[in-house]
Amino acid sequence: MTQSSTITIDLAKTVFQVAFFNKFGVLKSNEKMTERKMLSFIVNHPEALICMEAYSSASRNFILYLYLKSL
Repeated sequence: MTQSSTITIDLAKTVFQVAFFNKFGVLKSNEKMTERKMLSFIVNHPEALICMEAYSSASRNFILYLYLKSL
């Protein structure tokens, strides 16, 4: 498996805290983003591993949100 960058997402009600780490694990950015900006950020890093909060309702809601946006 090749090393890739990592995007971590802390889910909130109106904004998302998004951190980006390069393939060496160095923090390159950490900022609050709107849904639109976050999705654009993710699209611009297709190789990235995405990690997000693990509490059940947030993860389920976020996955549902991404699915509905893709329709």
